[in-house]
Amino acid sequence: MEAELYFPLFLALVSALALILGSRLLMSGGENRITSANNSINFWYALPIALILTLWLGGRPYDTSIFGDTISYAHMYNHYAPDTYNFNFSGEWFFACIMAFCNISGLDVNGFFTVTAAIYTFTALMAVRIILPRNPLLGMVFVWGSLMYFTFCVNGIRNGMACHIILLAMALFFDSRYIPAAILAFLAMGIHRSTILPIASLIAARWIVKDARWAVYIWLGSIVVSLLAGNFFVNLITTLGFDERMESYATSDYNDQFSATGFRWDFLLYSAFPILMGYVVLIKKKLVDNWYRVLFITYCLANAFWVLVIRMAFTNRFAYLSWFMYPLVLAYPLIMMKVWPDQDKRTAYILLAYVGFTVFMNGFYW
Repeated sequence: MEAELYFPLFLALVSALALILGSRLLMSGGENRITSANNSINFWYALPIALILTLWLGGRPYDTSIFGDTISYAHMYNHYAPDTYNFNFSGEWFFACIMAFCNISGLDVNGFFTVTAAIYTFTALMAVRIILPRNPLLGMVFVWGSLMYFTFCVNGIRNGMACHIILLAMALFFDSRYIPAAILAFLAMGIHRSTILPIASLIAARWIVKDARWAVYIWLGSIVVSLLAGNFFVNLITTLGFDERMESYATSDYNDQFSATGFRWDFLLYSAFPILMGYVVLIKKKLVDNWYRVLFITYCLANAFWVLVIRMAFTNRFAYLSWFMYPLVLAYPLIMMKVWPDQDKRTAYILLAYVGFTVFMNGFYW
């Protein structure tokens, strides 16, 4: 298949799923069925879709710039020599292990990309099954319909895999399975060190910042600080030596939608919608759900960090450290909590608007 067809077909698939599920919710007669019924069987509908997406995206052409960093990863894999690898836990060792495993197993480049796509897709699916057990299929449509899902499967591959592993670690953490959660978090840092941000945000949300109001205040405060002294934080982050990619992003001259520097009001507005949802659910309506509270606060804290460095080029790489939680922060109260009497209809409208926004925005840049 031609590379140019991949993204339009992906958007068409997600749009069709959103229309089907949205129509079913709209035809429910306004009853609040979505939170009263257990549709865990929907996981078995989501599973084959996830498998098809994995094989399809894993088999994409890799000799084209259409998929961004895919061509660089393909070159890296073709020139990888596993016999020269040694463990260095201060670096991104686990990604090297994945490449070594695929290389030793005799997989070609598309086999390697199928493995990375499988890690990216199925860790998210397992996380959704734990966090949104009442309707995993609807939860996955929120995940697939997010603004960055396709991009971080075929472009920011390491970032995408690491963040979805963190998503599964969070699900296990919520379910009090702390040891496997810690192991997954360690593996995620071995793929992309920047995942220490959502890990730290999760720890802070669980034991330090326990009030959703304070999380909102911190997020709003980060906007003020960024407007007044944002360049200071950009310069500080790039001189810490934590990740050499940060300096290259700060000084990049590439010309695309994410390399544009300056205070990105468009991305900030996009980031605000899950925070608005959390404000309505946790603060205005004062509903109680510990899983959602911790998830919401984690998102606020991680996104606040991104706001501080919002002026950096390729700001989506930093925004994704909170945006990977975006679909679940939005979907959790719709699926797992009783917020409104006509929740089925509201969920349908939010789902259709959410996926419609993704289609609309990506129509400008693809």
